[in-house]
Amino acid sequence: MSGGGLCPEPALAQPADVRVLTLRVVAEEMYRARPGWEAELQRTVKTVSDIYERSFQIRFQIQDVMPWTIGPAVPLQTIMTRLHREMAVGAADVLVGFAAERCEGLHYGVAHLFGRVAMVQSGCLDTAILSHTGPEVVLSHEIAHLFGAFHPGPSGAGSVMRYGPADRFDSQNARIVRMMRARDFTTGVRGVDEAMRQAWSAIHAEGHASDEPNPLAGAIANAGAALAAEGKMPEAEALIREAAAVDPSAARVHSMLGLLLSGQAPAGGRERASCATCSGSTGARRAPTSGSG
Repeated sequence: MSGGGLCPEPALAQPADVRVLTLRVVAEEMYRARPGWEAELQRTVKTVSDIYERSFQIRFQIQDVMPWTIGPAVPLQTIMTRLHREMAVGAADVLVGFAAERCEGLHYGVAHLFGRVAMVQSGCLDTAILSHTGPEVVLSHEIAHLFGAFHPGPSGAGSVMRYGPADRFDSQNARIVRMMRARDFTTGVRGVDEAMRQAWSAIHAEGHASDEPNPLAGAIANAGAALAAEGKMPEAEALIREAAAVDPSAARVHSMLGLLLSGQAPAGGRERASCATCSGSTGARRAPTSGSG
């Protein structure tokens, strides 16, 4: 399939087996206060599971639904930090948080490229009236980020990764998800081998959102920062140097390398939650604004 264009249905031969993606779901208190929230949550996951099974032979399976209390007026950045810290993924492949009435600006969901945690927002004014911000669209968008999908350039406009419906994938990201469908989520970006990283980079080079740093470089750099925090400095340096090679223009990555070489442990970018100010490893589902991609 060529680099441009959209694919609401798969155009490539599908694998014979179905990959089951297990989800641990977390529902915070405002989401649980909504009438019929359990049925809504199950319906949202089932809808997106059906889309992924048709398109990629990936089926979602909820392992359990856990209650979580956030408290009032908590910023999205803090919510994501706490979700990582307070709620374990456990034996599931990924952890998905569902929240209501906590939208911040134009951001409706968050996930980290090749990560294991995603957040889906609902119950906000925009999510109630704009079709491209509904929970099915947000969940489809954020799960795609966990498989390595990125925000495409103008050729991907109208896809789920760029303000389109939940079942429409641009051809670049459809290839990414198919390529990564069998990956082991427990290994993070370090489990994506060199051949796949090169293939990902080649697809990304076909076109991508021009106002965002390279997300693969950010994910690799953040993995290096995590190793540095564990005192594994040689391994951390190798990863951060690799990130700099993936995106030589990434100022943040070079700053991290400088800190490491000066004997300081660089901080990763996990706490950044919105694409307006995101690190290279974060994706956020946003509504389009005038002049934005």
